[in-house]
Parts: sequence; structure tokens; C-alpha cells
Amino acid sequence: NLGTTQTSGIDVSFNWTLPPGEHGIFRVGLYGTYVRQWETQIDGVTYVSMLADATHFAPVPRWRSTLTLDWTRGPWGASRAHVYSSGYDEPLQPPAGETREVGSSSSWDLQGRYSGFRGWQLAAGIRNLFDEEPPFSRTSAFQFGFNPQVASPLGRAFYLRATYAFR
Repeated sequence: NLGTTQTSGIDVSFNWTLPPGEHGIFRVGLYGTYVRQWETQIDGVTYVSMLADATHFAPVPRWRSTLTLDWTRGPWGASRAHVYSSGYDEPLQPPAGETREVGSSSSWDLQGRYSGFRGWQLAAGIRNLFDEEPPFSRTSAFQFGFNPQVASPLGRAFYLRATYAFR
């Protein structure tokens, strides 16, 4: 608890809804964070950058974002989301002193929903639609082969959800 962290970045939020038409309502959204600086003191004195670099601790990706495309027509709806995290460098095993690049993480999600019953919304979806594997990484202390702070090791996953709202 001796050191401090200095960070700066830009958060992005963009939402656009097209005018309602014969085919329903279409929406586009982008939510992201661009990190310009992330430096921390590991010894209480010297600052080291963790921005896209896993030399000292878990890396901080420079860019993370979620892009959403949504459609609604009456009680029916569907959405598709793209979740992205940029890559980073991690050290090779000592004493090499070299680094390797860990690739970016990217996955698509898909959901369909129906809200035609009073108070109810039913949804079915697929996370990681194309069954993408996380990029190989040695960074994590708890898992080997992937970094859970950047990407999920779960493959394609299906879900059902029922929500009831009291009115």
C-alpha cells in the first residue's frame, strides 16, 4: 500500500436509434475505453507502465469495447454484440529478457427475445457465437493458457432467461 497509480484515458459511449419504420426499430451502440496512461509504483518509488505490458503485473489493455446492434418490432427483438479487448506484451521465461505479443480477444454474442406476455420477457441467446478461444497467455497466476482479466476461456454457451416485472 505504499505506491500510487496514475491513469488517464477516454471513455466512449455512442447510441444511435434509426427512426421507427415498417421493419421495426434499429439501434447501434458502442461503449469503449481507450487507456492513454496506466503507471503504478511497485516499490513505492519507481513508476512502471502496465499499459499493454504484463512484465510486472496483469496488463491493462489499451482498448476495450462492446459494439451492439439491436432490433425491436412489436413484442419481438434481437441483438448482436461484439466484445473486444486489445492485445498486450508479456515476458518470455527468464533469463531471456524478451517479450511475446498476446493477441487481441474478440467474440460475438447473439440474443432473441419476446415480450408479448403481460409483465414477462423471454430471451434465448448464445455467448461466444463462433466458439472463439482466448489468446494464449502465461500472465495469470491462477490459470495457465489464458488471462481471465482479458478473455473468457468458455466456449460457445447457450442460455434461456425469463424475467417478470410487477406493474
